[in-house]
Amino acid sequence: MKPLHLILATIIAFVLVNLSAKAQFSLHVGGAMPLHDFASSINKDMSIEENIHAISTSADLGINAGIKYNIPVFLGFKLFGAVDINYNPFKKDAKNNIEETVGSLVDIKYSKYFNAPISGGLEYAHNISNYTSVFVNAGIVFNHLKITNFKMENKTLNIKNTLKSEIANGVGFKIGGGIWFADKLSVQIAYFDMGKHKLTKKFITEGESIITQIKEEINSESNLGLFTFGIGLRL
Repeated sequence: MKPLHLILATIIAFVLVNLSAKAQFSLHVGGAMPLHDFASSINKDMSIEENIHAISTSADLGINAGIKYNIPVFLGFKLFGAVDINYNPFKKDAKNNIEETVGSLVDIKYSKYFNAPISGGLEYAHNISNYTSVFVNAGIVFNHLKITNFKMENKTLNIKNTLKSEIANGVGFKIGGGIWFADKLSVQIAYFDMGKHKLTKKFITEGESIITQIKEEINSESNLGLFTFGIGLRL
């Protein structure tokens, strides 16, 4: 290795070790409110295709949990990286509309929604007292959406319909902020605009009276968003 390369490698290693020694980990947990297309609903006036699309994005208030990694840089600025897991159940009013439409002879298993946004960017913190500080952050988000299968089964007619969705990905941004108390406990909020997701769905019909399975692929795009709120704990 050339002397110059050795010097540069030593400097970079020193900086990385120094920064990692100052790194901070924190955990957070709270609520997750769906926004944009993610908060769609279902009604009787919609077409079948519109209802199938809405099933993929009819999320209700759910749960958020995550971990964040901060590296102080200078003058209150920090780099951050975070991984969140968000679970949202199927929207209650959408359930009611479906059940009113199909009747009591149909058993229904509703979809669940799981978003896993990975974010990174810049954070700024400012002390407002000896025990309290405020922070704001903003960065880019890479999201992964998993939707569990939606199933309807008419046991009288022995017909089963299943809507299967592939994992979808999107790129967007995040902004957030909060207050730290005694540098240990925080209250915080965040807005995730997770960008457009291409949703690929297969609608499958099965039954004894059907000679072969009927499969129909349906594609659509949805702009997904989340507003999260909760508490954090610095490790």
